[in-house]
Amino acid sequence: MSVAELEHRSSARFGRRARQRLEVVRDPDVAGDVAALFTAVRPCNGVGAALARSDAPELDPRESATAWIVWEGLEPLGPAGRQRVLDDWRARRHDSVGAQVTDGGCMVRIGGVPVTGELRLALLQWLPLAGSELAVFEGGLFRDAPARAITLLIRPPTIWPVVEAVAAERLHPRGPRFEPERFQALEQHALGRVRSTHLERLRDAVARIEPQLPVAGFPVASSTVAAGCAVLAADDEWCTALAARQLARYAASCAVTHEAGAGSGA
Repeated sequence: MSVAELEHRSSARFGRRARQRLEVVRDPDVAGDVAALFTAVRPCNGVGAALARSDAPELDPRESATAWIVWEGLEPLGPAGRQRVLDDWRARRHDSVGAQVTDGGCMVRIGGVPVTGELRLALLQWLPLAGSELAVFEGGLFRDAPARAITLLIRPPTIWPVVEAVAAERLHPRGPRFEPERFQALEQHALGRVRSTHLERLRDAVARIEPQLPVAGFPVASSTVAAGCAVLAADDEWCTALAARQLARYAASCAVTHEAGAGSGA
């Protein structure tokens, strides 16, 4: 399967199918954004954006933590189920405007400009779900494991302080690209760091999501997310696992990699 920020399609491959040269536009700060699962494509010689986006992409699960988590949900569905999820997502997605949550839920941009400090945290807590975040679930992704859907909707900085994420990143430094093995090691580390306060913060985040449901135009996604909220409200084991995964997502983000590098003088 393939996800926006997650997908690496060569210009040559696009060229064969669209008969035009297309340039892949990569932005590391949005590489973990579920609202942009597929790589943006910019026409280099007049091909319309709609034509470029109509080419069916494939998901590279090793592109980012977001891609990996989505692939975990796609893999059990089989080829037809995976294609259904991707086709439905492509049909429903829309470009975000205004304030946009990016970098795997760890960054906010307003008009393309990153927001930092306390304002970033406040916006991550306040900004409602976007349709582009929910669209990936409308084709049935995580319908049979709804708590997993919540993983991609929680904003990690609302659960963990940046110092914890930086410490985890330094313990398991980022390589040249996303590594599932590193992500799993980060999760194992995080499981030993989860405390009752993290479960409270996670449930507070879930409590901010639940009143927004159902979202018009996304009946399946709304049902899946609502079921996931109910699981997390009642099940400490699931809540602990998702809290740990949020620290792993945060440590895998570009924001934390930059912070860790700056702090070490790199």
